[in-house]
Amino acid sequence: DQVQAPAPVTGPSSFIEHAKAEAVAGAQPRPAQNGMSYVVLQVVLKDKDAAQSVEELHQIDTRAIDPYLAGLAALRQPGDASRLKIAELSFKQAMEIDPEFAGAYAGLCRTHVRQFERSRDPAPLAAAEAICRKALALDPASIETEKALASIAIANGRFASAATDYSNLIERNPADADAHMGLGDALAGMGKGDEAEASYRRAVAAEPAYWGTHSALATYLFHRGKIDEAAIAMRKVTELVPSSAYSWSN
Repeated sequence: DQVQAPAPVTGPSSFIEHAKAEAVAGAQPRPAQNGMSYVVLQVVLKDKDAAQSVEELHQIDTRAIDPYLAGLAALRQPGDASRLKIAELSFKQAMEIDPEFAGAYAGLCRTHVRQFERSRDPAPLAAAEAICRKALALDPASIETEKALASIAIANGRFASAATDYSNLIERNPADADAHMGLGDALAGMGKGDEAEASYRRAVAAEPAYWGTHSALATYLFHRGKIDEAAIAMRKVTELVPSSAYSWSN
């Protein structure tokens, strides 16, 4: 029997159709016939101008999608530096398969920013800036690249710039919990405590089943001296990820 090659993914519409074909109802991951599995996290590929022809769009190699989603999943899981290493290797694998996959570069950029935040080692931050420039060159309007650049701005202390970037992202997608958390970080850096707290709470409202929103809120409340409220938020983290040592220690 002849095996038909999978159709190329050229943008959000074909990505969604591809994911639907590989997922069961309820967005639960399952192995596919070609060995791939998918978990619906969020749509990270952007809509292209309707006037552009298919030939003008980069055709994403479908083999790169699986490690790319694995990288996104690792970024959203609690854990130590080893979890970030998994994300790093996953995004690099996607980049090796498809060297023009802008989303994979943006994901790697965000991973290096996280590594900098944990270690304060300037090397990952320098790497993030270089990789983000590559992602920007490949796709200047990528939402993931915008998020990565905003996270770099926060790491460099450019809070007002980051607040503008995250606000623009939220205006386009009010349900983006990551953008609300990023805005909270930026507002906190600007000394706007009440606005920062409100942004973290909007992140929780946007994605209440994501442990990261509750953790971000808990951490902020703790540093503001609101210990009882912080404990309530962190207790929710233990319910969402009961196997996480991070949540229980906090």
